[in-house]
Formats: sequence, C-alpha cells, structure tokens
Amino acid sequence: MLFAKKLVGRSLARRVSRVAVLMACGGLVGSAFAQEARFSSIPGRSATPGSNSSFCGLSGTSGYSGTRVSEDGQVVTTVVFSPGFWDGAVPWQGARWTQGEGTTVITPDLQGLYGVVGISRDGNTIYGESWRWTAAGGYQDLRLRLTDGIFLDRLIFGCSSDGRTITGTKGTFPLESDLFRWAIDDAPSVQLPRAEEFPQGYFYFNAISGDGVVVGGSTRRFDADYNSTYAGVIVTDQGATVITDEASQAGVTDLSPDGAIAVGYLTEGPTLRAFRWTAATGTVTLDQGLVSGSYARAMNADGSVVVGDSIAFGAPGIRAWVWRAEEGFMDLQTDLTENFGLGAALSGWQLLVATDVSADGRTIVGQGVNPEGCEQAYVVRLPGATTCFADFDNSGLVNSQDFFDFLVAFFAGNSRADMNQDSFINSQDYFDFTAAFFNGC
Repeated sequence: MLFAKKLVGRSLARRVSRVAVLMACGGLVGSAFAQEARFSSIPGRSATPGSNSSFCGLSGTSGYSGTRVSEDGQVVTTVVFSPGFWDGAVPWQGARWTQGEGTTVITPDLQGLYGVVGISRDGNTIYGESWRWTAAGGYQDLRLRLTDGIFLDRLIFGCSSDGRTITGTKGTFPLESDLFRWAIDDAPSVQLPRAEEFPQGYFYFNAISGDGVVVGGSTRRFDADYNSTYAGVIVTDQGATVITDEASQAGVTDLSPDGAIAVGYLTEGPTLRAFRWTAATGTVTLDQGLVSGSYARAMNADGSVVVGDSIAFGAPGIRAWVWRAEEGFMDLQTDLTENFGLGAALSGWQLLVATDVSADGRTIVGQGVNPEGCEQAYVVRLPGATTCFADFDNSGLVNSQDFFDFLVAFFAGNSRADMNQDSFINSQDYFDFTAAFFNGC
C-alpha cells in the first residue's frame, strides 16, 4: 500500500510539474465551452440514501418541483433526502449544486412541501412553494407574507429570470382559485384575470415568462355535475387567452423569456400529449405518436429544445425525452447513448424525466434511477455547453486559477474535489480533472 501511494504521489508530482511549465510558457488557453458530452449525477446529503419500504432516494424528484437549472447552465437546484431509513415519508431538503461547490443544503426539512419551483438566471435566487433562498440572505420562510394573515391556499409556482417577480395560485382549492403575479420586494401582488369561458378559475401549477410579464397555467370550469374540464391559458394584466382545446387535462408548464412561446400538456381522447404553442403555429403536439403519452416540462430560450417525460406502451415506467426542432422527438437516454457517446456513463441508469434545460439548450437536468436502484438527480452537458467540467471556480473560463483552486481542494480532501462523485478523493479525481483541464473543458 505504501509503495502504491508513492507511485501515485510521483505521478501527481510529474503532472503538476508539467502544468507549471505549461503555465509559465503561456500554454493554456481559456475556454467557456464543453468539448464533449458529460453525464454527472447530483450527490445527496451523503452517500447513504434516504429510504423506506417503497422508496430509495439520494436527490431529485420526478414531479413538478423537480430538479431545475439556471438559464446560464451553471447552477442546479433540487431536493436531497436525509440519509437512513424512515417508515413512511422520507424527509427532504432543498439543495443547490455546482460542479465546483458540490451539493449545499439551503433549507430545513420541507415537511412534505413541494421542492424547488423556480430559479433565477444566475442561480442566486431560488423559490419553493412558500420559501425563498438568496445568496445574500439565505433561507426565508414566506408563508406569512404570502397569506397576509388570511386562511387561503397561496402557493408560489415560478419566478422571473431576475428572481424578483413570482407567480402562483391563491384561493380555496379545489373550489376556486386565481393566479397572482408579485414583484415581491417592491409592490403588492396583482390578481390576474380569469378566462371568461372558464369562470371557476385556475388549477395548481403555473409558469411565468423570463421578463415577468406573462403567466401561463391551467384554467378550468365545472359542469352541472361538478365534473371539471381544463385548458391551457396564458394571462397578462389585459386578459386571459385560452391556447388549447378544452380537455380532461391541459396546462402550460413553461414560457419563453418574452412569453411568446409556451409548452405544456393536453389530452387527446385518453392520451396525454406534450405540446408547443406560438401565436403563428397554434398548439402543436410533439411526440408524433411515438409513445403512449408525453408531458412537456421545460424548454430553452428560443423554444428549439423541449424536455419532459413519457410512457411507452409495453415498456415499464416513465422515460425522459428531448425534442429538438431539427431532429424531433427522441428518448433522451437513447439520444445520449447513440448520438453523444454516453453509453458507458449511463450504464445501469434509467432516465425517468428531464425536468429543465438551460437557455442555450445544452445543459439538461432531471431525475432517474441509478445503478444501485435509488432515485437520483442528474445533469447532462452537451458539446458547446457554456459551463465546463474544468471550470472549477465557475468563472466561465478555464485557466490557471481553476487548476490552483482544484489543487487546494484536492490536497485538503475537500468534497469539491470529488470530480467523479464516488465519495472518495483520490488519484482518479485528479486524472479526471486534468484530462478535462488540458482539453479545455
């Protein structure tokens, strides 16, 4: 063992010397773009999952409040499960993750609340259904501010790109509810109008455009027997525009920065279909009948990349998918394996859902089942992504500072240096970092 450690030490010393020479000679060129695809899992609070008789989880959820990514692709936010076994629900906390800093818990136990529902462009403001976290102020419980002392359901479901404007629902669920928009630190909340043809108001879950002007969601009405039907809707101060046919299920889940493009879901007969909408094209379903049902969760800035989850007849469980304007609808795991060479990295995984995508469409996050059979969040960086594995200080460039910062963390045994996320700091982490470093990402 001692001999092996000496060999590792000599190998590291030789590589460090080589780096020093290259830096002295000006041999390193800054880069802000990934050169090859990379798949990484998002660690939980520890290597031990939280579990009970029917669930095992490290991080991430497949529901509405699942894993999210900032528009610039640098910050991932998710939930992490407390390690150990619980009979019943497994406690979870909100968390923030970057390649350089790893997983940081940012909330107390959420006690059954939804996880993260919104993240700002730079990842420095994060919202849950009744809380906010900021890089400057930390965790804030917003329940008293949201309800104004009145006993009504009032929940947050999204935020603008700058993190200053939120949207959500308020009212008495499931009877009647309204959408609100709130520039939270500047003014009282604004109650948004209902669609005339759907007078009972809005269902849970909605989205807001990056500029904070347009809100999208699910509007509903009841028949004489109190059966409800729904439609996707976009809303501004001036009124509500219904953008889908009336259906047993329908809603908008994401909007472009200016609100001109919407994605969501609607039923066609008994089948749930993901859709993309613009004023010019109307509502267009995306899965082309390739699966038995699909649900759109998010899109990139120009609407050319949409992600979500689907179910296929004869195949167990749900599956993550991606739609690109050029290629159409694809199973995400198949796409990453066949088109991006990530088959080895995905061995043993089942990608259940893609919950969000960066503005450039090159960073995708979601949740899957890892090779140990536990649910875990993941992040995929595709070529050209604006963040790099070797950008250790998240500056947008790969340069000598990244290498020095990595060395400090590595020799201190800091978890930030666990580049392959196997819970050990060893030579493999060093080799992985330097390989990415000398390749520019």
